[in-house]
Amino acid sequence: MHPLEKIKLPATLENDLADVPPSGRRQSSGGSQAFGVIREHGEWKKAVQGYLASCSFADACVGVVLDALEKSTYADNTIIVLWGDHGFHIGQKDRISKLTLWEQGSKTPLIISTPDLAATGGKQCQQPVSLVDLYPTLVELCGLPARDRLDGRSIAPLLLHPKTKWPNPAVVSLRGDHAVRSKHWHYIRYSAGDEELYDATKDPNQWKNLANDTRYTDVKNELKKWLPKNKNTQSGSYATQNKNDRMPRPSQKQNGKTFSTTKSNRKPPNVITLLVDDLGYRDIGCYGGPVNTPVLDPLAAEGVRFTDFHSGAPVCSPSRATFLTGRNHIRAGVYSVLSEQRHKMHLLRSETTLAEVLKGEGFGTAHFGKWHLGMPVHGRSNPTPSDHGFDYWFGLVNGANPSHKDPTNFLRNGKPVGPMKGYSCQLVVDEAIDWIDKHGTDAPFFINIWFNEPHAVIAAPDEIVSEYGSLNDQAAIYNGTIDNTDRAIGRLINKLKELGELDNTIIHYSSDNGSYRQERSGELRGKKGSHYEGGHRVPGIFYWKRKIIGGRVEKEPAGAVDLLPTICGLLGIEKPKNVFLDGSDLTPLLTGTGNFERHQPLFWMNGSTMALRMGSHTLLAPSTARLPFDTAKANRLLQQTKTALGDNIEKELGGLDLRSRMFNGRFANPEANRLRDEFRSLFYFNEALIPLMKKGGVDRVELYDLSKDIGQQNDIANKHPRLIAQMKKQANLIHTSVMADGPEYVTPEDLTAAKKPRGNALQRPVAETSSLKTADLLARIEKNSLPDGYQGSSHQAYVDKVMAGLTPEQRAHIVKLWKEKRILYPNMTNRGASFVKILTYISGGKGETGDVEKGNTN
Repeated sequence: MHPLEKIKLPATLENDLADVPPSGRRQSSGGSQAFGVIREHGEWKKAVQGYLASCSFADACVGVVLDALEKSTYADNTIIVLWGDHGFHIGQKDRISKLTLWEQGSKTPLIISTPDLAATGGKQCQQPVSLVDLYPTLVELCGLPARDRLDGRSIAPLLLHPKTKWPNPAVVSLRGDHAVRSKHWHYIRYSAGDEELYDATKDPNQWKNLANDTRYTDVKNELKKWLPKNKNTQSGSYATQNKNDRMPRPSQKQNGKTFSTTKSNRKPPNVITLLVDDLGYRDIGCYGGPVNTPVLDPLAAEGVRFTDFHSGAPVCSPSRATFLTGRNHIRAGVYSVLSEQRHKMHLLRSETTLAEVLKGEGFGTAHFGKWHLGMPVHGRSNPTPSDHGFDYWFGLVNGANPSHKDPTNFLRNGKPVGPMKGYSCQLVVDEAIDWIDKHGTDAPFFINIWFNEPHAVIAAPDEIVSEYGSLNDQAAIYNGTIDNTDRAIGRLINKLKELGELDNTIIHYSSDNGSYRQERSGELRGKKGSHYEGGHRVPGIFYWKRKIIGGRVEKEPAGAVDLLPTICGLLGIEKPKNVFLDGSDLTPLLTGTGNFERHQPLFWMNGSTMALRMGSHTLLAPSTARLPFDTAKANRLLQQTKTALGDNIEKELGGLDLRSRMFNGRFANPEANRLRDEFRSLFYFNEALIPLMKKGGVDRVELYDLSKDIGQQNDIANKHPRLIAQMKKQANLIHTSVMADGPEYVTPEDLTAAKKPRGNALQRPVAETSSLKTADLLARIEKNSLPDGYQGSSHQAYVDKVMAGLTPEQRAHIVKLWKEKRILYPNMTNRGASFVKILTYISGGKGETGDVEKGNTN
């Protein structure tokens, strides 16, 4: 049906994106990367062929439905609507993807056939309309009562008279960005303030951005009037809509009205999530730990206790991003532990959190405790918990200061509270109980409590610490913080009992990562920050008396990434639409109904390390990218700190090794503190290295069978080549997907600075090492002239023709050289011309055996 030789590629323009602002170029960056790979391998026509074939297959499927309808008794009394949920690029704007506001990404077919309007059959309407108009249109066509509070407008008049004057443009929204499409103009306004404007009649390919042309200022101003004005304004369809623009369903509690549901008269359960900070797998009583936890132990005994539960990451901020979104933290905008002083990264406004999902179902929502996902401090314009779905919040930018005792830095809905008396865990529960009293129990609520304990700097009441050792024993104080937290949770549980809400409340308990005390990892290898099990295997408890079958110990691997889809599953509500979730719904495991299947392996990524779990095997890639790090300086600072501490070192370490102690609390010694700060600065994530991370992948790996070696002492990678190949393939697919979604908080200046040597220290290469021979060869090739028959306007046709005549070996050489070229020259001014020069060099017979040896192009 679609022979390759008859495939016509879409029209493209070299350097098409030159006049597109940064926000526009970032649209569907994964699609751009995918298209780059396709073009490099000369597979563009095959990609278009596959796309066309899928369209033909869909058409055939529609035909089956229409044939069945024609044979039925309903054919003369049926309205038929054919529409697409969005557009798709097949090379336009250098992308193979959806998720853009350009014409190709937002325009979709719309065909409406109705028996009552047979006279208009076969006519076309050129007026821009939106999918949001379908609902009111069908209401009118079916003769139903008109509905209020709809954003769409019935287009039934256009079905009768396609040339009817139609003043309304189509408005399309994608996260916080919007496009307005009138009959003549296509205007795009990004949340960052960037703009694009295209003349739809003269420039259908959108090759000339007129936004900066002052002659069109009035045009832009007129179109801006149609942009969504506030969070209650809908536009487009839910498939492309900004999460903040969604209106509540009529059945939900709004403006103080009582919550109701069409499914049942019973109020939905409340949801409480309890996340502790730096608690290890072997800390609390029901997991064989030394701390008395008489509140958590019964919850585990009457609920489900997972023995193979994992945090979203082995460190703080990333883990919390995954906890709230059900997505890998990099997709959500958080690459590593963040500091507003150093980092632009934060939990993206565009992410859909568990709070937003539940708020949309009529739940009251509140957050208490640590946040650490970005706040509007230090000149940043980061979102707050309010922007992520919480009606009320009482929390901290990061940790409690000066310690868990008498903290001074709590915020209530963004306003400083000032010095407080008491311990952090008790204070957040005080606030939560007070909020419950004010909120009431007529409507369900979601309470998210993120305790600071037992993260350093630690403190607990003397009477509790004394139960575990001396008052100056750091291990005893550590135990005391966990014990104190259990008591605080007990007060919350008692409040639920008092209100008669305990049996109708889903409670989840876990930790954001493993402990920084190695002994609290038990038999597991590693601790906080490690991708070995000790860094992310943590307690995981689920309790809901009404539905979860209690008294069970579950051995199935699971994690915080599963929380959002699981809560949706337990409540019987839809997961966020058009959002890819890395986690899976654990409801079948918790309720004993149906079979649990994980749609994607569990995995963890932080820095340049990745781990992947399949069955009982875990694959660990120690380095997915070669990032610069001054190991010699780090070791020197450790030695200098040890010297500065002198005879007080054992007291200052508090049972920790020196390296762990450098990340957990300050020293009493001023010089040791100065050295500590300098040491820690080496480990802060460098956002300028994100482009290098995106070029990485999984290569050198370790393999462990946790069913036989839970301590991960025996690397069996060399014994299982087929399994390694399978797991590496899966890991690389996931790595590519995640990195394509991850935002780039980096400017060209940042990138240049990141590559500059720091001081006289020997630097690691920032990417794959290129040999001097290959670098010299590429420099010589670049000096060559472009071939006579080459024209930039027909770039792809030229490349396809030349590639078709090459041997597989020649193609492989081109791919290797092009890969090295992109590493050495990431900011090429004309990528197409540079590729053609390499293509010409290889196709001319050069490089077969001489300059381009396999060893020089790896």
